[in-house]
Amino acid sequence: MNGYTGYIQYNFTITTAQIPNAMQLSAYTYEYTGSEIHPGHWFDDLREGRDYTVSYSNNVNVGTGTITATGMGNYVGTTSVNFNITKANISNRVPYVDELEYIETGSAIMPTVHIQGLTEGRDFSVEYSNNIQPGIATATCTGINNYTGSCSCTFVIATSSIV
Repeated sequence: MNGYTGYIQYNFTITTAQIPNAMQLSAYTYEYTGSEIHPGHWFDDLREGRDYTVSYSNNVNVGTGTITATGMGNYVGTTSVNFNITKANISNRVPYVDELEYIETGSAIMPTVHIQGLTEGRDFSVEYSNNIQPGIATATCTGINNYTGSCSCTFVIATSSIV
């Protein structure tokens, strides 16, 4: 063409890009579930499994959890985003005792209180009231550790029939 011939050679290097600090989460606060929490997450224009992998830390108990994206393929580096895990509320739970009626003994009656899926001493504490004399006694459960709130149940203390 117009008397020009030949070729041109260029050397170039394709480098990896730093993973952006732009990871978004579907929510930044979650209620404690007892299981690992894996927030929905995304980057504009990046795809998990192709451009990055994710890992989690401190994502079970109440406090601050972290999701970390690590670049792969054409991306290098890491970026992390924190999310909060808040205490679960037991106020809507229904505690119960094994028996609805107990015979007075002259001492405090403190039956074991059950809340489905929870453990006394680990998830809730129990305080009793009106639990010595015949009548209606109350067991009040208060959330501890990863739980908050309170709920209660009642039971009957009947008069001893000793003659």
